[in-house]
Amino acid sequence: MTGVAPVAVARAGDTAAQRVGESGSIFGYGLTGPSFRSQPRALQAGRMTVISSAACKRAYPHAIIPSEICGQDLKTRRGPLVQACPGDSGGPFIRQTAMGPVQIGITSWGPEVKDAKCGRRHLPGVYMRTSSFASFINDPNPVIQPFPADPEHDFTRVTGVPKVGQTLTCNPPQFGGSPATLSYRWIFNFKTISRSQTIVATNAMAAHRVGCHVTARNAGGRFTDTSPRVGDLVIGR
Repeated sequence: MTGVAPVAVARAGDTAAQRVGESGSIFGYGLTGPSFRSQPRALQAGRMTVISSAACKRAYPHAIIPSEICGQDLKTRRGPLVQACPGDSGGPFIRQTAMGPVQIGITSWGPEVKDAKCGRRHLPGVYMRTSSFASFINDPNPVIQPFPADPEHDFTRVTGVPKVGQTLTCNPPQFGGSPATLSYRWIFNFKTISRSQTIVATNAMAAHRVGCHVTARNAGGRFTDTSPRVGDLVIGR
């Protein structure tokens, strides 16, 4: 899109944009009521105040990590509160600064972890702190952690004839993300018995189950996909 200036992303050390007590705005198309029929057609916005990690931890003990920033509606006393609701996840938390708008967070989670209905309890919203990931966000070619491209239909499979002396092969799913290195781990009786892509069925495996794990790794992280068990090995004598 031309003619539209992108919003700046808060960087590491940019404390002014993330100062506790300052106001910011959240945006999204999340629900505006208890029913899923309350999905709005127009973009919604609301004002929030940046609160300290200590205050946020009082609401969510042992749950807040340094790469998160919290905001809360501290002005509404009666009626529905300004809070991110289902459907708002991934939306921006933006502060207006002297240099223009700066995105300080990305909507992540909030009152729902305490089974609180959206907009009903005075609890903070928790946002991913963009300054913690600014180098990744601004990298034109970031390394993307591996992920299963089609987790519902494509998964690790074991193929081969399940008989003693036959070769079983661990077949990985398709992984998305940046190029990754694959490693294999065969599990038998809850122990790792091989790290090769293939194994040969042995007498010890008779009437037992065997499966494999495939791990995809790159600089962005790793993802492990486990196979459904191949079932009891049928031993031919």
